[in-house]
Amino acid sequence: MRRAIATECNPMPFIQSVPFVQKEYPDYHGGGLPGQYFELKDAWNNVAESFPVEADTSTTEQFIYCGRLVVRGTVQDNSDGTLPTNKPFSVRAPISTDTDSANYVGVTLRSMVGNLNSAAEGDRKAGFPEKTFAPIIPLGKGVKLWVRQASGLSVTFGDDVYVALADVTTPVNLFPGEFTNAAGTNLVQVPNAIWYTTKTATDVDQIGVIQFV
Repeated sequence: MRRAIATECNPMPFIQSVPFVQKEYPDYHGGGLPGQYFELKDAWNNVAESFPVEADTSTTEQFIYCGRLVVRGTVQDNSDGTLPTNKPFSVRAPISTDTDSANYVGVTLRSMVGNLNSAAEGDRKAGFPEKTFAPIIPLGKGVKLWVRQASGLSVTFGDDVYVALADVTTPVNLFPGEFTNAAGTNLVQVPNAIWYTTKTATDVDQIGVIQFV
């Protein structure tokens, strides 16, 4: 850090270097938040793309949340030319009929321009309401993202990734767009994605990393 200092003889400030001193060394470094980049290089490469958000058809929240998968929504009216020509559709949270992975667009990136839904639970409040533009990490870019790891879920590095298409209660509680590592009712495999962390069901932070290869 550098500090500007003015003296009596020289009213023009000069630059004085002030050394940075770290005084605290925590025993535990916590994980990230759902939707955050896991690696800084991914943030620098910045492959996120903006998509308009459709109303969430699986609930009344009309919201997509950070760290969850989104699917292709309705075709947008682009007669006024305001939408990018290569993105004529919106994105939305998945519903139980979204079993075709070809319609999986990507995962919502956590951003400082997002909103908070006060009706949501815990760290799942952050996201983007309908008729706004949301930053989405497209699948297949090799990006690693923090995602919520449901309480009671054990994952191992390299496990397959499955996404919830509706509210799921077995074997763990998931909301639409959240992830697990096993097939089941309303759970569909995400192609070319692996769990990048190994964590037990008793880990307290309930956060993991997925790489979308």
